[in-house]
Amino acid sequence: MGLPTHHERVRRCGAPQCTHPALPGVPHCWEHVENRENLHEELITKARDGSLAGQCLWGIDLSGADLRGADLRGALLTEAKLQGAHLERANLSGARLERSDLREAQAEGATFAWAVLGLADLSGGQFPRCDFSRSNLVGVRAVGGVFDECNLYYSRPGKADFTRASLREANLTRAVFRRAILREADATGHGGQPNLDGADTRGARGL
Repeated sequence: MGLPTHHERVRRCGAPQCTHPALPGVPHCWEHVENRENLHEELITKARDGSLAGQCLWGIDLSGADLRGADLRGALLTEAKLQGAHLERANLSGARLERSDLREAQAEGATFAWAVLGLADLSGGQFPRCDFSRSNLVGVRAVGGVFDECNLYYSRPGKADFTRASLREANLTRAVFRRAILREADATGHGGQPNLDGADTRGARGL
């Protein structure tokens, strides 16, 4: 896809015995960085101007941050804390968000195409009209999340938990919900044929 990535230049955190990667421009990971408040604001500014695309942001805490329209393409956001963050229209295509916390995030119109979100928590999040095409959603927890009119073409939400989630008018063409939990989910008006092999669709609408 030609996504920006600088992961190969990642340095290890300078704190003794820490094996986590350092954040860009500082010698430590988020856990050991000094003056987090200043760095927090600096990283938000950089995310908005696109200079964090492809960068390593492992374990960063940007909960509640205003990241509307941010360019985080190809960024390494594994185990990042983004609870309640504003990600409307942000570009996270190709980003790695494994085990990240996106609970109650506001992300209308954001792009997660080709992103890896394995085991991430999207519960209660607002993701209407997002692009999750070809994304890896294996094992995500998305209880009560809103995914109305999303593009989930060829995505892989296997073993994911979409209990009581809203998928109204979403494009589910070739989405692989194998062994996923879709209890009481609402997929009314969805387009395309998803793979529901072994999925729990008790009480679901539109499936």
